[in-house]
Amino acid sequence: MSHARAIDLLSSDEVKSKYIVVIGTNLEVGHDVLKSDIDARLTALSSDAIFTWLWQYEYDDNVRRYVEIFHHCCPRQSIVHSLICASLQGHRGYYLPEHLRSRITKSVVELGEETCISIGYHFDDVMRHNVYFKRLTPEMNLHQVYDTIYDTISHDLSSVESASSHRSISLSQNAQLPHFIQGVFSSENKSSST
Repeated sequence: MSHARAIDLLSSDEVKSKYIVVIGTNLEVGHDVLKSDIDARLTALSSDAIFTWLWQYEYDDNVRRYVEIFHHCCPRQSIVHSLICASLQGHRGYYLPEHLRSRITKSVVELGEETCISIGYHFDDVMRHNVYFKRLTPEMNLHQVYDTIYDTISHDLSSVESASSHRSISLSQNAQLPHFIQGVFSSENKSSST
């Protein structure tokens, strides 16, 4: 969202009217992000998708060129693109390219056809769903971005709970929140109790 906000603030309207394309979304797990969270988000955005395209290495010169260019760079520096390229070249299951074996020891993800599917969206369609997007500013550091996300979620949850006469959120109620958001609440509760 920080990258998207930078595009929003720094780009001309012509650029923002373009679309954004995602690929390899099933690889964006780890660091307290669960595949179920990603799947739920993609499902919520499905009505806004402009296109879905299965990249095929064996049939598309542009896809082969992408793989070739990536391998001429420093593939060890990009886990996601390394895994996308491996999947495009036919590797399936819990395959890990040799050049990533020293970087990844336990968080291996499953490669499959889903890894090779790209989805395109209009920038504004994706951003209008994000409740904290407009609150992010270029001056913020990563901690301030986390605080903004946390404050927005806390405010939204307390508004919902006030309207339905529920108590404010506690750590035991975090099971209904996306896993990565639970981590935000867990961190906050730990720091406030010390």
